[in-house]
Amino acid sequence: VESNARFVRWSDGSLQLLIGNEVLDISVQDAQHDQAHLFLRHGKGILQSQGRLLRKMRFMPSSLSSNSHRLLTAIVDSRQRKVYKVKNCVTDIDPEREKEEKEKAESQTIRANVLLNRKREKVNRKYAPTDRRRQLSPGFLEDALDE
Repeated sequence: VESNARFVRWSDGSLQLLIGNEVLDISVQDAQHDQAHLFLRHGKGILQSQGRLLRKMRFMPSSLSSNSHRLLTAIVDSRQRKVYKVKNCVTDIDPEREKEEKEKAESQTIRANVLLNRKREKVNRKYAPTDRRRQLSPGFLEDALDE
């Protein structure tokens, strides 16, 4: 099997993967605490353990102008983009009837507020001090005693 991919270990200890004209930086981490295993699938439901993974490798584009970086950012952007979809909503209550009931309840509260305001105005007019002669005063009470 031939490939144009190769691993390069530099003198500073860093590791890179070269695939054609693409360069990917590699970071190696210990995975002893992760309990990661490699399995081989036989048929539909049988898995055979091949061994435990002791190290993980993470591949990252080496520059922001690389083709692989552009592809990765395009994938992330497509996941973040909002897609407007039609949502189905199944309810037991008829939304039109519910809307009519809300409007009816709102109109009843408005009517009740109007009636309450009318009653308040009527009471205020009835008991408001409009005429000085009709109010209770000490002189009025004394005149009543004289009669």
